Amino acid sequence: MESLARLLLARRLPAAAVVLAAAIAAAAALRDLEFDLSLQPILVANADEEARVAEFERRVPPRMFDAIVVLSWPEAIDRPALAVVGEVTAAAAERPEVESIRSLANTSVVPPGATIPIPVPFPGTVGAGEAVGEAVARHPLLARRLLSVDGRATPLVVRFAVDGPDRGAAVDRATTALVSWLRPRVPPDVEIGVVGGVVIERAMSRLMKRDMSRTLLLELLASVVLLPLLFRTARGTVLPLSVVILAVLLSHGLLAALGTTVSVLDLAIPGLITIIGLCDAVHLMHRFEAEFARTLDRFGAIRAALEKVGRACLQTSVTTGIGFLSLLVSDHDAVRSFGWKSALSVVVTFLTVVAVLPLALSVWPIRRPSPPGRVALPFLRVGRPLVPLAVTALVVVVSLLGATRVSVDSRWLEEFPPDAPEVLDLREYERRFQGILWLEVELRGALDRPDVLRALAALERTVVSEPDVDTRESVALWVAEVAGNPRVLDDVAIERGVRFLRLAGDAFPSHLVDPTFRQGRIVFRTGDIGTRRYLELAERIEKLARSLPAEVRASVAGSMRLAHESSRLVVTTMLESFLLSLVAITALVSFAYRSLRLGLVSIVPNVLPIVVALGLNGWLDIPLRIGIVMIYALGLGLAVDDTIHLLTRFTQERAARPDASIREALDAALRHTGRALLVTSLLLFVGGLCYLPADFRSMKDVGLLLNAVVVTALLADLFVLPHLIAPSTPGSGIGSGVGTGDHADAGTHRPRRPSA
Repeated sequence: MESLARLLLARRLPAAAVVLAAAIAAAAALRDLEFDLSLQPILVANADEEARVAEFERRVPPRMFDAIVVLSWPEAIDRPALAVVGEVTAAAAERPEVESIRSLANTSVVPPGATIPIPVPFPGTVGAGEAVGEAVARHPLLARRLLSVDGRATPLVVRFAVDGPDRGAAVDRATTALVSWLRPRVPPDVEIGVVGGVVIERAMSRLMKRDMSRTLLLELLASVVLLPLLFRTARGTVLPLSVVILAVLLSHGLLAALGTTVSVLDLAIPGLITIIGLCDAVHLMHRFEAEFARTLDRFGAIRAALEKVGRACLQTSVTTGIGFLSLLVSDHDAVRSFGWKSALSVVVTFLTVVAVLPLALSVWPIRRPSPPGRVALPFLRVGRPLVPLAVTALVVVVSLLGATRVSVDSRWLEEFPPDAPEVLDLREYERRFQGILWLEVELRGALDRPDVLRALAALERTVVSEPDVDTRESVALWVAEVAGNPRVLDDVAIERGVRFLRLAGDAFPSHLVDPTFRQGRIVFRTGDIGTRRYLELAERIEKLARSLPAEVRASVAGSMRLAHESSRLVVTTMLESFLLSLVAITALVSFAYRSLRLGLVSIVPNVLPIVVALGLNGWLDIPLRIGIVMIYALGLGLAVDDTIHLLTRFTQERAARPDASIREALDAALRHTGRALLVTSLLLFVGGLCYLPADFRSMKDVGLLLNAVVVTALLADLFVLPHLIAPSTPGSGIGSGVGTGDHADAGTHRPRRPSA
């Protein structure tokens, strides 16, 4: 590192020119940076699974929709209201952006008691003087789908003919235009509401982007406030922040030059760079200020800072990078992408800090040293390990008890504030109609056989009786509809229903069964039940499927199964990568310090923060989900940072004073690194506080868990690690000389005249 410092200082102008050129190139490349902020990359584990689902959907195309426009009357819908629905449905179908629209007015059903089961539009089956709700009740395919339970609302289920890289935005615009078009065409007392998966996804994307931007701004503002208080100089504020902003620019410029696309997971990278970059910059600035106060030699202080702290910053960057690179073992494409992008950004951030900060310090006008600071750590006593170790044991026990309560679960709506309009609208729709999410069962076999269809109908009734399952749609239900929905379906009625269903033409339910009746699906509608409950229902269905006739096979499949499995895979693989990282980092620490004992000892302060975070997950009922699990990959890197800086200074003290005891070396290490550790931990803690005002729940939880990791890591390194390194000899204190009033690095030498 000292060689790097000498090279930078000797070639300042060429080095500055290289940095400037890199910044200009990065800024130019940012124009080509592509964003895909949809949830699709997260909800698909890998391309092979997606291709398998796509192949089945090609054979049995699902009935897709983009938005559900709900028309609510003040009273129960009657024939005139149904006529209005028919008029707007027919007119909306002519709009160029509408690919398909389905409503109560254009859905065909079989009239009850019909001799020949020819489907006709539903309005034609409503008898004179008969209530619309009574007519709907005769058709299970319509109840709770196209008429609300109170009979006052009906949906227009719309699929838009829009495409492109940002289809969600196009759907947003098309939905807004459709609603504006509808308002003058329905009675003034009719309320219009909109729900749908794309609506929720777009709202979630907007919420995430807003909170990410706000949090990053709050972090920068907090740094602007804190750094002057901690360093008491303009350079201590301007230079670290400028270096961090440059690191964000360079890393994202490089990602753009590589042709990558920024996903929802990748939105966390700027925050990671800010945290990591500020920590490294603060450690280097602290060492520079200490050396400059002692010698008043600007260039010597820069060289000493890189020599004494640069290697530790390199090691912390390597360990953090290992944490992210361990995600490459994941079977999830988006997680692997996030892992290498984050690791690359860590490398760029380190290189930016160690190259640009010394260059900036070499030209910054410096007239005086930074005012000395104080560090008070009076409670560290090697001879009295009982209290810190007892407290540590208690914390571990409580945290492990909490960890047993942790569950892996992801819910769609939990990320929103409870009073968000999107949440309230969807909850109201689920109450009045059905859930807009689905649980899909893939069928293969003889789906036209009476015994198979009866067995499937029995399975469906059992599943619909489960809590959280609202309705179902299947070929068995359609056969019953064609047969007139008799109380008992005998073989003759089923065979007749299948025969007429084959002749249904455009009314054939191709989204449920293929023309050969050899492949099909059952669609159960659910609310936002979460990953855990979904997988419980999937297991229940597959257990019931074992009792089906041998001629048919049924298994839970489809894009929703893929999404839930993907969510669980993200969580589990990130936790697995944490264990892999821990092993790799322990080996790296052992190698770097040529001591297996130090490597093993470092495990305790590095694992303890993660255990505490898991305990908080359990006790505060915060399920492990995609939005927060990355804190464990980051948390290990942050915990290791403090450990490495303390161990680096400890080994330097041992090398500089071989006759000193271990306790004396620890005492000096704490004096020299204590203030920097406190400063970086304070910055990280305040950074975590900046996440708490977020409306996006995962960001709020990340802030809470990040602060738990930061505080626990600092306390573990200051109060636990020294007792693990030093012999437990009564009467000797680690912190005996810390906080006595001397500057932590400057000693007692105070020059009379500052140097330029």
